[in-house]
Amino acid sequence: SLPQTSKQGIPVYKAANPDEEALVQASALAGIVLVDRDREGFTLDVWGKEKRFDLVQEFEFSSERKRMSVLVRDSDGKLKLFSKGADDRMMKRLSDGQDEIGTTTQEHIDALGAQGLRTLVVCQRRVDEEEFQSWREGPWKKSGTCP
Repeated sequence: SLPQTSKQGIPVYKAANPDEEALVQASALAGIVLVDRDREGFTLDVWGKEKRFDLVQEFEFSSERKRMSVLVRDSDGKLKLFSKGADDRMMKRLSDGQDEIGTTTQEHIDALGAQGLRTLVVCQRRVDEEEFQSWREGPWKKSGTCP
């Protein structure tokens, strides 16, 4: 849900599950604040600049994929896929050339796991129109799930 503001001026969110609430709160602390959400999409304040994202498709969490994803179109018309999920599955999906950030992220995951803490990995990538069309004709049409 949209934020109320605490006495300290920090947005306070309520969500369907604690993971989503924690992610939205952490994002707000990093300067990316959820401003509005409706059936068609959402608006973020990204370091002082409002950006609108229209929801194209939501892919619910499944035990097979071990992640959930949303495909959005930004105000420039570009498609972006945002995903959150189990670290073991998400780390395998890093793009080529991401070795350094992958190594650093894995070190953080390992350290948090050693403390008994649960971790999720959040990522995003651009999807070009050709890839989007191939999904619509292939995996989505057959199973309704994201590749």
